[in-house]
Amino acid sequence: MRQVRLGVFETNSSSTHSLTICSLEEFEDFQMGITVKNYDGEFVSIEEAIKLVTEDGGLKGDEHEDDLDNILREYDYENFLQATGNDEYEGFSSEYKTKSGEVVVAFGYYGY
Repeated sequence: MRQVRLGVFETNSSSTHSLTICSLEEFEDFQMGITVKNYDGEFVSIEEAIKLVTEDGGLKGDEHEDDLDNILREYDYENFLQATGNDEYEGFSSEYKTKSGEVVVAFGYYGY
């Protein structure tokens, strides 16, 4: 097997995959819409994300409230539904309890 990039897993397929691993508390906040996830895998409060997007000129007051999810996505934030699948992709989530008793959650989506 030939490795081109250290620490990178690649397939020779046209499928799409997304995987995020976090604490149960982070997952629950994300699932409830308290936080959104950026593409660096960091969870940010929805208020902080809106503030950052507003400062950049993406939002002005609440005039775009109905389109908030799409606007945040344009600025590299995604909500729970966007991060766990949609009409094109299958979503998944799985919990695991570590030896030290911490519960972690793996979630994401996959598809073609």
